[in-house]
Amino acid sequence: MSEQMKKWKNHNKQQFSENKKRKISRNFLGSYLLILLAPAVAVIAIYCTAKNAMVETQKERIQSVVTEVGNSFDREVKEAQNVGYYVGKEKRLSDYLMKARPQNKEQEFYSLYTISTAYPNYALTNEVIEDVFILISDSRYILKIPQVIPEDARGVATLGDFPFGSYDEFMAYYHEQDPAQSVFCHEDEDGKISLLIPGRASYPSNPFVDCIVVVQLNWNRITKMLHPILAGEAGVVALVNANGEILACAEDFGNGSSILYGKEAGSLEEHLKENGWKKNSLVTCSTSLSYNGWRIVSYVPKSVLTSKIGTTRYVTISLCFVSVFIGMIVCLAYWHQRKGMVQEFFDLKDRLLQGKTIQKEHLQFWSSFDSFLTEVDQLQNTVEQQESILREDFLGKMLYGSYDSEKQLEAGAEKAGFPLKMGFYYVVDMEFEDPLRSGSNVSREEFSAILDRLLEQYIVWKCWRYSVSELSMVLLIQSDEELPAEELKKALEEMNYEFYSCLKVQSYTGISTAVQEPLEIARQYEIASRISEFARYRGIRVPVLPDELPKEQMLDQPLFVTIDMELKLVKQIQSGSAEQLEELIDQIKKIYFRPGNSQYTYRHTIEILRSCLFRSIPADSEDPEVRRLREAAQKVYLEEPLFALLRETRALCARMQEKKEEAVVDLDREKISGYIEENLGDASLNLSVLSEWLAEPERKLYNDFKLCFGMSFSSYLEQRRMARACELLKDGVAVKETAEKVGYGSDYSFRRAFKRVVGIPPSDFRKMQTV
Repeated sequence: MSEQMKKWKNHNKQQFSENKKRKISRNFLGSYLLILLAPAVAVIAIYCTAKNAMVETQKERIQSVVTEVGNSFDREVKEAQNVGYYVGKEKRLSDYLMKARPQNKEQEFYSLYTISTAYPNYALTNEVIEDVFILISDSRYILKIPQVIPEDARGVATLGDFPFGSYDEFMAYYHEQDPAQSVFCHEDEDGKISLLIPGRASYPSNPFVDCIVVVQLNWNRITKMLHPILAGEAGVVALVNANGEILACAEDFGNGSSILYGKEAGSLEEHLKENGWKKNSLVTCSTSLSYNGWRIVSYVPKSVLTSKIGTTRYVTISLCFVSVFIGMIVCLAYWHQRKGMVQEFFDLKDRLLQGKTIQKEHLQFWSSFDSFLTEVDQLQNTVEQQESILREDFLGKMLYGSYDSEKQLEAGAEKAGFPLKMGFYYVVDMEFEDPLRSGSNVSREEFSAILDRLLEQYIVWKCWRYSVSELSMVLLIQSDEELPAEELKKALEEMNYEFYSCLKVQSYTGISTAVQEPLEIARQYEIASRISEFARYRGIRVPVLPDELPKEQMLDQPLFVTIDMELKLVKQIQSGSAEQLEELIDQIKKIYFRPGNSQYTYRHTIEILRSCLFRSIPADSEDPEVRRLREAAQKVYLEEPLFALLRETRALCARMQEKKEEAVVDLDREKISGYIEENLGDASLNLSVLSEWLAEPERKLYNDFKLCFGMSFSSYLEQRRMARACELLKDGVAVKETAEKVGYGSDYSFRRAFKRVVGIPPSDFRKMQTV
């Protein structure tokens, strides 16, 4: 019995161990799948966001079309208002209304017929205008331009859709409407809509004239303007009033058919409910019109917008499923591959507990342990390299003064992990000769390794190194207490001597003064670089302190001519005055020709000044004086003769500039303007014709004309032609004849140019001047 119990316990123990292994294995698989869940959710979120962005893009497109239609409607109504205004201001109509009217019916008809036929047929020139009516009180006739219709039953029948048969009928309707409206929407008993724009004809000399001009808009044209918004897709677009009631509606149910409503059929909200449109599934776009508070509203189903996206959404969905499927396969493969290792690990754990021996070479997971440690080591090295790069970047910004405040500096130090502490800071600038000059063939890595070893050996304070170039570096030394200058100099001198012993390479070192404010480090770096530059060109091989410089050497002034100084000198020679040039020459003498400067510095400065002289001499001139200066500049090597040539070149440039100005002044303005006035009617007049008449090169004449007249030739010619055209139109000359007299081959191009310059069409300008 005891044997069976023992077997049963062992069996249960083995079964428990197997179940535990399976559970851990399943947990392992679940961990993989859980990791996979995050990118799957992210892909789905990206798809939803992309879909919404695409819908918004399509909505913006529809909104732009709705806005364009609204602007077109406003423009058409504005033009119709202008027509009504100009009709009321016509001279024949005003004369007829101001004078005594004829009592004879035939004479009244003839007078009104003369007035009516004087107007153009506006329905032919503007699609939105259906008819223009002139209603006069106590008149036997109605003017339907260009017709004169009697106020009887037969005449009223010829008015078409115009709902009023006399002046009194219209005024009775007019007084019932809101006077703030610009456009009146009239609906008769049969449900016909008429859009009317009334305009009372009033004159300052007689404000009691009873006459009104009514422009009737083409209702079919207004309703058809709405339909292109849908572009053949399902949706609703409507013109509604301020109360949301439909004035016109274009509707498409997606089967290619559309319905136009030309009457007030209730509110737009009710219409959508009656026809089964669900507002939450529609995208709304609207624009407000300039008249009566009307609006154009468009409703498009979201399904229509998403269908515009095309196959992109299906590709996105497919990529989502493919990525999830591939992720599942990868997870299953990893699980199946690592399942045995997990089981071996727990077997190893059991052996350790039982005190059994372990054979490392038979374990699968042990073979991959070395590669795991290698990857961890590589990761650690990568992190350390990134920290080193951040510290070096911060150190460079601090040396070059990229931080404007202490807060910015502290934030940069914290981000880079740089230990910015309170104390004394010293900047040391070191420049090295090229090792190849001394015959030392050393690699960059070996050069840097020697420097690091010597720094560690001789610099006992906290120190950071920043490489400016391969042969130049900066040391930032920090100490809690102020260091004796001689102690720091001695340590650097010993390091330089040891470095020369290793590589036979000379070094030149500049040491700054101590500062406690980190923001002052950039200034001290500039001082240290000036000192090392001074030491290099004076051949001083020991470290130099600021107090050891000669008294005449100023740290805030460069040893060589700067780019700014070169540009300033060239500018003063070419366009400056003699006093300005002399002042600059004195400044150059004080800075770059000081006593004690090396011969190398002197020669270098002379060459820079000679190059400025060559750049200042006019290159495209063949003047003998220019040739003489150019030859003299090639032979000068002393400062005073060079300064004399600079003065002569400035005087030459000034004389040549005066000649150019005189050439412009010599251009006969009156002669040219007189020629243009005489030939305004010549359509072939252009700059080429003028250059042949003046015997001047066309390119030169273009620049001279612009300097003399303040504008280009084409702009001046257009202005003079428009001024002449205004005079002719004031005298009553026809538009087409005016266009010919001012040099335009077609009245179309003349109308466009006149409207662009004057602001209104020439026909309207002529009528206004006639009135």
